[in-house]
Amino acid sequence: MILGRLRTLETELALFIYRFSGSMSFVYAHAIMFAAWIAFGGQFRDPFPYALLTMVVSLEAIFLTSLVLIAQRRLESTLEEQAKEEEEEEQELDADIEEIQEDLDTLRSGMESLQKAVTRMDRRLRTTPPVEGAQ
Repeated sequence: MILGRLRTLETELALFIYRFSGSMSFVYAHAIMFAAWIAFGGQFRDPFPYALLTMVVSLEAIFLTSLVLIAQRRLESTLEEQAKEEEEEEQELDADIEEIQEDLDTLRSGMESLQKAVTRMDRRLRTTPPVEGAQ
């Protein structure tokens, strides 16, 4: 139970970061950070060619790639669940349609039988001579 909650929390965190990293705010923050790092690189004890900046950016790329993969896996499992639900609903609808078709066939058969009976009665009434004294 706790492991399930932890996985859910981890996945939600990964999705939050995934959504943020796909936003323009993320791009702006990085543009500002890189400009500041380049402008003040010497003060961070990271002289040109900025080995520390390169390492930070590489690590960030590794983590972001992992988070994107986690988010994609979750999306894939969600889509699979939706596909299963849709398939089940489709099967239920097919069963309902078959049942309705059977009911319609039964009604059609009953209507045909009724029509035949009405036709027979109509023939009898036309061929039966009128009864004397009947009005």
